Amino acid sequence: MEENAARERQFPGILLDQTPAGYVRLLERQFAEAFWCEYAVCGISARLARNEEQRFRENLTSRLNDARTHAREAIRSYRTHRDVERVLQEVGGAALEPLRIASYLFGHLDGTSDEECDVAAELQAADPIFVAAIGELVSQMRLLWNRRGAWETHDDMLVLGRTAFALIRVCGVHARMAERISASHSLPTPM
Repeated sequence: MEENAARERQFPGILLDQTPAGYVRLLERQFAEAFWCEYAVCGISARLARNEEQRFRENLTSRLNDARTHAREAIRSYRTHRDVERVLQEVGGAALEPLRIASYLFGHLDGTSDEECDVAAELQAADPIFVAAIGELVSQMRLLWNRRGAWETHDDMLVLGRTAFALIRVCGVHARMAERISASHSLPTPM
């Protein structure tokens, strides 16, 4: 509530804003809200919940284990059902859940220490595309946190949603602002 209240004070009405923004923009905002809120809340409450770190780590490891496999299976399934919203939801769910859980973990870690931990070192055994995406996301959230209360617009947070779409794209689904969604004909190769 503290984080939402701070954003509402800075940008009155933003949390209930129902302005039509287009499908992709709406998803960018939803993704950004999810990542930011988890990061901020865990950072704020970290010193009160020190025993949560191991649970966050285990949850992230679990989500990372088969994320790319689940995304590939969703794309294979798309080739049969041809439902673009379904493939976006399925690939997005598989790809973005690790980012959401990483938001918990790194919010917590950043909230318990005055020094920022190295994201790549925390994710040594993970799939490189997820390590890169989580590293980018955490870097963006840290910048936003350091500028909290001084954002020029609420849309400063949308960079988090764009990172989400970049990962979905690397996993093989491409969504453009023109509202068109397509699944790749070939699966991405590891970075």
